[in-house]
Amino acid sequence: MNEVNDEQQFSSRVKEKRIKKKRDRIGFMITILIAAVLALSIRFFVFEFIVVNMTSMQPTLEPESVMCVEKVSYMLGEPGRGDIVIFDYAGEDKDLVKRVIGIEGDTIEILEGHLYINGQLKEESYIKEPMSSDTTYGPFVVPEDKVFVMGDNRNVSKDSRDPSVGAVDLDTIIGRCFFVIWPIDQISSVS
Repeated sequence: MNEVNDEQQFSSRVKEKRIKKKRDRIGFMITILIAAVLALSIRFFVFEFIVVNMTSMQPTLEPESVMCVEKVSYMLGEPGRGDIVIFDYAGEDKDLVKRVIGIEGDTIEILEGHLYINGQLKEESYIKEPMSSDTTYGPFVVPEDKVFVMGDNRNVSKDSRDPSVGAVDLDTIIGRCFFVIWPIDQISSVS
């Protein structure tokens, strides 16, 4: 009789261990699934890291810089003048990074390499070099639900001045670049 009880107890313990292992595996899988869903949600709806692969935003953003792009503020509001934004550029099936120069209703004009916003000369400390003195554009009034963008390296930037880019639809803006995290010697907030 003792042998039968011992055997039953042993069998019962083995069964309990199997059930516990199965529960642990299921719990682990659920934890991994929840972590993946949270990570993807953060990446798609809150922020992501993007590598700059162009020279049009020099000196603010250098090629191969890694920047953090936050996506929440434009769900709640619209870009402002001076914001550095990333947007979907359908012309080449890629994203572009540019600075917002004009918002809805602004009049943009470039005369002899000088930028005017609503008739006022805009002093820009962040540009790489002055625009070529023969650069002329506009006047252009920024349409509703759009922004006018330009690169900080004005003489090489493909931006709203180019008809293939034009004024950027607010719906195509992915987020606002706010921090450079790589290379280490360039870690800083951007504006």
